[in-house]
Amino acid sequence: MLPAFAQEKHWQRNEHLDYSLKFSFPQEHKYAADEATLLLPPYLGRPTRNYRGHPDNHPLRPQSWDLSRKMLVSLAAAISVFSVFLLWAICKASHNKEQQPGALGRRLAASKRKADEEQLSLIAEQCAALEAEMGVVRPLPETPSDMHPRRKIAKLASMLREAAAAHEKVAAMAVSSEEASSTAPSPEATVRAPAENAAGSQSTYRFEDGGNLPSQIDPLVSSAEADASEEYLAALEPFGWVRISPSTSSELEDQESDTSPSRTADELLDGEASTSASAKQQYPEARDVGPWDIADHPFGRVPALEPNVRLREMRTGGFFSRLWTNVSVWNYFLVIRSLFAKATLNQEDADTLMGTLENLIDDVWIQFLNKARPTQPALAAAALGQAFLAFDYIVSAIQLFGDAMQLPLWWEKFISVFPTDYSIECSTANHRKRVLFNTYISKRLLDVLNIYKTGTRPGIEEVVELKRLLFCFPNSPKPFRDTHYDPWREDDWHFMKYGY
Repeated sequence: MLPAFAQEKHWQRNEHLDYSLKFSFPQEHKYAADEATLLLPPYLGRPTRNYRGHPDNHPLRPQSWDLSRKMLVSLAAAISVFSVFLLWAICKASHNKEQQPGALGRRLAASKRKADEEQLSLIAEQCAALEAEMGVVRPLPETPSDMHPRRKIAKLASMLREAAAAHEKVAAMAVSSEEASSTAPSPEATVRAPAENAAGSQSTYRFEDGGNLPSQIDPLVSSAEADASEEYLAALEPFGWVRISPSTSSELEDQESDTSPSRTADELLDGEASTSASAKQQYPEARDVGPWDIADHPFGRVPALEPNVRLREMRTGGFFSRLWTNVSVWNYFLVIRSLFAKATLNQEDADTLMGTLENLIDDVWIQFLNKARPTQPALAAAALGQAFLAFDYIVSAIQLFGDAMQLPLWWEKFISVFPTDYSIECSTANHRKRVLFNTYISKRLLDVLNIYKTGTRPGIEEVVELKRLLFCFPNSPKPFRDTHYDPWREDDWHFMKYGY
């Protein structure tokens, strides 16, 4: 039997076993139950204890957490799509090459696969750049609607003249063959005729009033005719196909060796170097041209600006940023020539001239950037002639536009790619007329380029004289004997004939 105090303690413990444990959830979320109670089964034989729920036990997830997760998933998907698009754009851009404005698209045939076609197209573009560097002209196509009326008439006259010349040549060959059948010429006479024709043959251009004009200043002479060698000229003559006997061949060689080496460049150009002296010689019907008239020659004339013209400053931001171009500067020369042919320039003409000068400055700088100094007479005359024309147009525009040309921003860097501190010498073993001519004109071009590099223009007589040497003689540098420079020959012929 338990004592009284032990029975009381045992009764209190059993009384506690009959009660259930009550506790409240922490009210951390607005959707949690207010004073939710949890009934736990009592442990037998042990006093029941009150357990409070911990805040970290099974928390409810808020809706903002779900929204954030959805946004992260969407952002990751967007980044993936953008990355794929960026890689595709980079891969596509690596296979494309930017073309310059005004450039003609070139491609090679015999390419079946796309990769081969792209590779061959790149080779074609590099070949085009080499052509532009060597002075080979690839002009833009000229539509009949863009041609000047004088140009259309000149082309029509050229076609009629070529047809007439072909007809006369056929008739002459027929007459010559008849004479040959009746009287057979001696071998010496047969060979001497082609040799004399090769040394100084000149076809003629007939004026409307009956005068004859040598082919060396024919405004529409083709480069192929002007560049024909002595052998080709002899082959075109009657009896030119006759074989040369050893005796006559040695006689011709002795004759050439006796005359050619003794002639210097000054003797070769005697009477041709001076504009006023050569004008009467080449233009039998030309009027007397004095120094006072040369200022109006198209080769040296510079137009004036109309009073209401507002000049814009030259945009130099894009200068000297490229290292390659396939655009021929001949196109810019042609535009500037047509503008300088006017007496005055309006607003549209001034804007066109400024834009053309910007393109000319940048492209001619690129072409001469990595070009070696040409020392061979033929290459030197072609390269220096191109630089001379570019400098003459640019410096003339400087005199016309003044401060709008922004010279301090680009002039020094521009002239740095045109070296003039070297000389052109002719080999003592080579005394052909064309080699002597190219040597002579190259030396004169080096002298005037030194003047242009100071920002000033040489005398008008020197400018006109050099342009006539470039365009209007049979021994002129090959690029300038091409038909693309016929408009300049037309200008010279028209001025010498009519004075304007």
